[in-house]
Amino acid sequence: MNTTAAEKPSTWKTALIMIINPGDIVKKKAAVSGRFSLAISGAAFSLFFLQTGLDMYRVGQIGSNAIALVALIALIALLGSIYGTVGIVGIAALAWGTLMDSEGLGLMEKNKINHYWNEGTL
Repeated sequence: MNTTAAEKPSTWKTALIMIINPGDIVKKKAAVSGRFSLAISGAAFSLFFLQTGLDMYRVGQIGSNAIALVALIALIALLGSIYGTVGIVGIAALAWGTLMDSEGLGLMEKNKINHYWNEGTL
């Protein structure tokens, strides 16, 4: 029996760690798929927008018709899910494109190359 092999944590435990301490996932370089990360982001923004919709109902900014109310709050939550997936990917792509130069090198890589070049160790 091999007890030294590291066991893969459950999906729920990984999700909870990502929500509470995302830096830990990055430090450990855990194999987390992009789909899973987008699902966490979409769920978080969906719940945030859902809470906003419920608060708007509570203060009377949206109507009192039950069917229209449920549809409107569901639409607000859906918009949050879309923003949490497509919007976050767009913002990340924009930031990545801004930080890259024409040679495809990011600012960090370029600084490392310049450092090693100036030190004569390249």
